[in-house]
Amino acid sequence: MLISTRFGNTNQAHVVKSPGGARTQVTFFADPVSNASFEPTKGEYLVFSKGAGGDEFFQLYRMDLANAAPLIASQSMVCAGK
Repeated sequence: MLISTRFGNTNQAHVVKSPGGARTQVTFFADPVSNASFEPTKGEYLVFSKGAGGDEFFQLYRMDLANAAPLIASQSMVCAGK
């Protein structure tokens, strides 16, 4: 299961593998991470959105859990608050 927890200044994604289990932080960015979800068939990677420096131009990122390397998966999307 993915959860969002705020340690310090921003929300980051954490994995919890079992009920009552410990959480393990999987994203470590200066900007908050939101809308994180696992790849639906095997759960080998997750997809999340993140802006940069408070610009609110959110990008979708794909991050393989095996190597924790995030890749931009989308072009810029503007958050218009709608």
